Amino acid sequence: MYKVITVLLLLCCCQQLIAQGVIYQESFEGTGEPLFREVNNQYNQGEIKGGKYNWKYTGQNPHAITYYCNQLNISENFTVELRVRAQKSGSEYGLIWGGSRPQNAHYFLLKGRKYSICEVVEGQVNCVVNQKPGKIKLDYNVLKIEKEGSQIHYLVNDQHLYSGIFNGVMGKAFGVALWSTGTVQVDNFTIRGTKLSINLESELSYVHPPEHLGASINTAYEEMTPVITPNGKEIYFSRRSDPSNIGGTGDLQDVYYSKFGPDGWSKSVNLKRPINNEGPNAVFSVSPDGNTLLLMNTYTPDGQQKGMGLSISRKTSKGWANPEDVKMRSFYNKSFYNEYFLSNDGKVILLAVNRDDTYGSRDLYVSFAEGNDIWSAPKNLGNQINTGGTELSPFLAADGKTLYFSSNGHPGYGRNDIFMSRRLDDSWTNWSIPTNLGEPINSSLLQYTCGRRPCIFRKQ
Repeated sequence: MYKVITVLLLLCCCQQLIAQGVIYQESFEGTGEPLFREVNNQYNQGEIKGGKYNWKYTGQNPHAITYYCNQLNISENFTVELRVRAQKSGSEYGLIWGGSRPQNAHYFLLKGRKYSICEVVEGQVNCVVNQKPGKIKLDYNVLKIEKEGSQIHYLVNDQHLYSGIFNGVMGKAFGVALWSTGTVQVDNFTIRGTKLSINLESELSYVHPPEHLGASINTAYEEMTPVITPNGKEIYFSRRSDPSNIGGTGDLQDVYYSKFGPDGWSKSVNLKRPINNEGPNAVFSVSPDGNTLLLMNTYTPDGQQKGMGLSISRKTSKGWANPEDVKMRSFYNKSFYNEYFLSNDGKVILLAVNRDDTYGSRDLYVSFAEGNDIWSAPKNLGNQINTGGTELSPFLAADGKTLYFSSNGHPGYGRNDIFMSRRLDDSWTNWSIPTNLGEPINSSLLQYTCGRRPCIFRKQ
């Protein structure tokens, strides 16, 4: 009897060890682009060198570099481990976990030889442990959180510091954080746990691998946000830092155009003014007749960039007319990023923005034409579509019910994958469970186009 119990216990332990596999690991070795990375800007400077990630942050508010671990099953036990050191005296730094963004997350922080354990909800900070002395080194420290049943344990250098009740997560973002201005060096980051299964479209297959659209469209510069016209014969896309851009190499992006003919895609051309100016420009949708463009940002009467929002330009006998603002009730976007889609019937606009009721960093919303060029206030599509992660790149099929979108919040292959869901009624909040479009559409990288270059897939 005792031998049987012993064997059963050993089997259970072995099964648990197998289940607690590595879901994500970043050691900053090799030449591949790490998924765990900050984009350089006026507040952030990051560099991978010698197998280390060096991050300098000059902002005043808490900030983090995270990986959104959509595959992690938070109902099961998991561990997150970060090896990091401060490179500047006075830096308060550490591990961020279970977050949707820095304003909604858990923090495990070090400063000198002291540690803090804090929760931030909508920017409101509550620290259960604040600046308590611990066995902290002034060199590298290994911070670890362990979720075990209903408990969450905090350890530094394998020394237990604190345990509390696990009350769930606000999202699945995990990574390194700086509480304010500081400089850190990250050596290793690992998430272990049980993987969720990917909800795949069972009957979907692809005849060919992705088709590169060729040198007529793709160049040494960065092409992005491709939009194919409904007839499949024209493409609009943006190109970054091309000398031909209105603002030259310093121009973030201009819109280019190409047409498909007997010899393939024509050499792409800059649309020039009034569609392009010195600011970032993009086409998000083209009407079925090809005569209406939904554009990123708003324009002044003389064609300069006015601000964030969306505009419409219509084709005339003389070319594209000056873009006009889309007048949407209660429009605002708390994110620097924004994407939109105009339905084929011209009565619905989908938005990927951040608002007060957003679950994560960006959610998908819908706005309806009310008449007299007025659009309704954006309505959140609900938590079947939106997650604590990031939803973007909405596309509504011609049936007005089938939605394609990119998300890092639903279980996938890595970063953002492309998903499909069908609207079940006219509430626009009742959707089928999103299905992952599978490989080769999706991979371990970020999917909202084919990598960063326009390409085409063919469905069987």
